[in-house]
Amino acid sequence: MYCFSIDLYKISDIARECRTNNILRVATCGKTPSINVFRRFLLESDPLVLKKLFLYSVVKLNDLNFINFLKFFIDGTNAIINGSRNYTISKDEIKALKYMKKNGLLHNNRKKSKSESYNKLKKIQSEIDKNSELYEQIELIFNKFDIFNKNIYKNIPVFEQIMKERDIDYVSIAFPESVMMKTKKGGFDFAFNLQEVMTDNKIILTGLLLDKPNDHYSLEEIIQEIKENIQIILELQEKYGERKNYKEIQSTIEKALFICDSGYFTTENIETADKHGMKFLIMPKIISNRENNKKRRKKKIKTKDKNKQNKNKESKKSLERVYNGYICKKGHKIELTEIKKVKKRVNIRKGISEQWEEHRFIHKCSNPERYSTCSECPFKQITDNYTPLEYEMINKFTNQKYLKLYKDRFHCSEGINGYLKSTNGTIILSGHNYIAVKNELQIHNLIYNLQRMVNLKGTFY
Repeated sequence: MYCFSIDLYKISDIARECRTNNILRVATCGKTPSINVFRRFLLESDPLVLKKLFLYSVVKLNDLNFINFLKFFIDGTNAIINGSRNYTISKDEIKALKYMKKNGLLHNNRKKSKSESYNKLKKIQSEIDKNSELYEQIELIFNKFDIFNKNIYKNIPVFEQIMKERDIDYVSIAFPESVMMKTKKGGFDFAFNLQEVMTDNKIILTGLLLDKPNDHYSLEEIIQEIKENIQIILELQEKYGERKNYKEIQSTIEKALFICDSGYFTTENIETADKHGMKFLIMPKIISNRENNKKRRKKKIKTKDKNKQNKNKESKKSLERVYNGYICKKGHKIELTEIKKVKKRVNIRKGISEQWEEHRFIHKCSNPERYSTCSECPFKQITDNYTPLEYEMINKFTNQKYLKLYKDRFHCSEGINGYLKSTNGTIILSGHNYIAVKNELQIHNLIYNLQRMVNLKGTFY
């Protein structure tokens, strides 16, 4: 915990700190834990025990009356794995691995074994046609010869299962469960989608790592994690809390509001929130674009409101969105006049609520005959395709009250994610499998909540 708190995340760096830091040497009674000890700790520790340790920090913060459980913010960021983005294996390389195994050519990573395997393979290649499929396969093996060993061969079932489940052509060898995703710095790397749920007082309630490259389909897993954590908190509060207000917490959570940015604004996420009966406020993309363009204009930066299909044509993104309509450039309201159900496959699912079915929302100029300029206006009619739930969410954000609630999330989410990131601006995970990094995240969140407790209380006991 101490090493994580001073931005030491690599297990090798933690082991070195234990050898050189005199305070840590006193804490470990002069012993110097090796790299393997830390790896085993992350891998073999019971995830539920570490989760309860983290959540006990929430109980203590509740005892100190620092949490109201009424408003929460959800935000995601990248958590980079401890492994190279280039250390991958493809379907063709798996096929080559099987060929090496079948012919007894796999090496064991030792110099002598590698040399013997290499020479045998060279001999086979010299005896076959250069235009053959086998010749090309052997060339592929020589390009990444180090990976054609017995240890990697054992992991083929894991590689193949993940490739099949995600319909992808390659995975990370170091961490197959990780996902190649775009990072906040604009590049691509193997990582997890780290989701944090936090209170408006900058306290972490839940943290989880998802194998999804974005937030579009993440709410189902997030909600399940929230419910599980709340149940544990209630049990811990009843057994060990100084305040026996667990029933009050439960009733408050049922009325709580969860606020998300526009990355979560998808039909699937909004449907999921409705299915679970939870109150969510998710920033619609059309409102987000408009708010961001306001900031760009203030900073004299080029706005992003062009029509994607025709760059010479104006986009409705440039218009102000108001309740049940738009305001055109001339200041006239283009208001909702008609709603039609869309005949699409998404609406044919059996037993779904009409609130989840896609509809066509048609908006027309309120009185085009009154204004001579309306004949040239490209926005005499605007048609939006949304579910009623999505349209209702957009209408909410035309109200300044909801915009203010949304803006409150910035100081919370940016502060917490900023704390969790290392000195180079990214969160780097130490573990090499999902259990290890899951345990690691619980430790990170526990450290953060303890430090937040110190800040809020002014002391620690």
